[in-house]
Amino acid sequence: MQIRWIAQTDVSIADDDVLLREMVRSGCQWVVIGFESVHFDSLQNLDQKNWKLRQFPGYKAAIAKIQSYGIGVYGTFIVGLDGDDVSVFQMTENFIKKNYLYGVNITVPTPLPGTALREKMQHENRILTNDWSYYTFWDVTIQPKKMQVSQLEEGLLHLYENLYTDTLIAQRLTHMKKLAKNRKRIIEAPHQ
Repeated sequence: MQIRWIAQTDVSIADDDVLLREMVRSGCQWVVIGFESVHFDSLQNLDQKNWKLRQFPGYKAAIAKIQSYGIGVYGTFIVGLDGDDVSVFQMTENFIKKNYLYGVNITVPTPLPGTALREKMQHENRILTNDWSYYTFWDVTIQPKKMQVSQLEEGLLHLYENLYTDTLIAQRLTHMKKLAKNRKRIIEAPHQ
């Protein structure tokens, strides 16, 4: 159909070569994956069954596999989770650079109404404001457990400044151009 599309998914698609091949053939350009954190302690109890924690050791291999098909991986991350100290910023930056992520979105924990996070933060008296204009996912609205509010604000800004330099954008594009050659090979290969 000559269309281009993106999808939001999880790292488990790396386990399915047929799916990845068909995604390429149907025009998938990149996928959004919520890694949430590259800090092991922060993934602990992040979801009910610790699914993300169990996937954590395979993040690097999953990204490489997906991108080997010429599909870019756009990662999303949260910094300032309860397991995070100030080292999370450098860890996240290193992970993104080493894995040539196509793009990233990095946010802070935001206790939206009706969420378990809000209940927990209320119970622990860690909500800093109820002014909804600050609930942007980039403004700090809770007291982090292992760092100061100013450290979280500065660390987030530092990440964006370091990850979106012209040099790094060019490196990611060069990496994806190399991988795009695989797309052509996959598209032109006979269907199996």
